[in-house]
Amino acid sequence: MQVYTEYAEEQLAAKLKRVQLSVIGWWVASMDPKDGHGERLFRDKKKLKTAVSIIKETIGDEENIDLYICTNGCFILIGKGVRNKRIALLKDLLESVLNEGDDADAGKEPLTFTNVFFDLSSELDVFYKFFAHILAKCEVIQDKKENELLIPKQNLFPALERNQIETLNTLRLRRQNLSVMCIEDDRTTISLLRQLIGSINNTATLNFADNAHAGVNLYFNVAPDILFLDINLPDGSGLEILEFLHSNDKQNHTIMLTAESSVQIVQKALALGAKGFVKKPFSRKQFDDIFKKIKPSGR
Repeated sequence: MQVYTEYAEEQLAAKLKRVQLSVIGWWVASMDPKDGHGERLFRDKKKLKTAVSIIKETIGDEENIDLYICTNGCFILIGKGVRNKRIALLKDLLESVLNEGDDADAGKEPLTFTNVFFDLSSELDVFYKFFAHILAKCEVIQDKKENELLIPKQNLFPALERNQIETLNTLRLRRQNLSVMCIEDDRTTISLLRQLIGSINNTATLNFADNAHAGVNLYFNVAPDILFLDINLPDGSGLEILEFLHSNDKQNHTIMLTAESSVQIVQKALALGAKGFVKKPFSRKQFDDIFKKIKPSGR
């Protein structure tokens, strides 16, 4: 099962263009959250990860089914052939598990979903109308998110003095060992990165930050030779950080970390100055290839 969370709406639209050429056998199952609930879920990466695990465990990691998680928190499964009968169980399972714990204690309204199934061979037009409704919700959320980021962005990226930028080069030239930095909020990924990088270069200095604000500040204190940067962070976008760092540090060498490698994301990141991509789940070979090309600036 391929899971799409980044640019999911665009990915699904592209999939539908291919499917409509021969719709026989294709179906869609959606779990659309109540207005306002999905936005809360989409921003909670821990619960989102739990939801994906529930879906995979319930219907199996089938190759003929793709999962798209839209910005409004709507889960859309699209597949071909015999529909997995356990899909009907997903609504109750998701509501039961995702409402456990802090939401109830905090007095928040429980997450609820509406489950809808479409046979695309006879209901393609009906699904397109439903999808248009989902897209409209996503656009409202995206506009709201961009407006909310206008003020935080000013605090996220500090005003830099010329000497701070010059200090980056000085720090790099003075040291002999490679300096590696990672901005990543997932603890499991951080642990894996620590193990992989340490096994490839056991003399490298490693620095980690688990959010955008701390990451930007740490970057200008340690002047890393290479930065591994997650695209989705709890308080900002990795692409925005990339743009800021590249515009202020021409020696910036950033490798993006992502669960997906859609064409749109790759193109945008490369245009903003990224030197490469590492797709999750990671492999030793990916990092071997990267570190073969990187040497400490002081050598």
